[in-house]
Amino acid sequence: MTLPVSQFHYQDMHGEYDLYFRDRIMTARVTGVGTVKLATSFVKQVECLLPQIKDDTWGYLGILTDYVAVTEEARKIVLSSHADCIKAGCRVDAYIMNIAMAEHQLAKTRELVGIKTLLKDQVFQQEEEATVFIREVLKKIDGKRKGLK
Repeated sequence: MTLPVSQFHYQDMHGEYDLYFRDRIMTARVTGVGTVKLATSFVKQVECLLPQIKDDTWGYLGILTDYVAVTEEARKIVLSSHADCIKAGCRVDAYIMNIAMAEHQLAKTRELVGIKTLLKDQVFQQEEEATVFIREVLKKIDGKRKGLK
């Protein structure tokens, strides 16, 4: 395992997140409520992280087990981050979550940015399961690209 490209942390009275990229996976561990302040900071940190990613395809892991929900204003802010990640090479996402409201909101956000896979197929109980899923999808993508050369 390599060291993360960069690590970011943000915390306020409503929630917090840790964000990093390592071994072709951007990981965000988010807790609490997604407020405008938290969302704005998150998007800024993703924007700082994206140019540092040297892989042309990679995955995203959202660890949201203690994430309650996001305000509508904050969801609109984070929407741009989803689209930016897709443009930068994110080809698979997986989540660990257990709160129905957060899952519903995330499903709607993914739909708005054009992600066609069903969220329910990408929600896992354990971080290891989600990581294995991401790595398997990336391996398939790599295999297809090698077959085209």
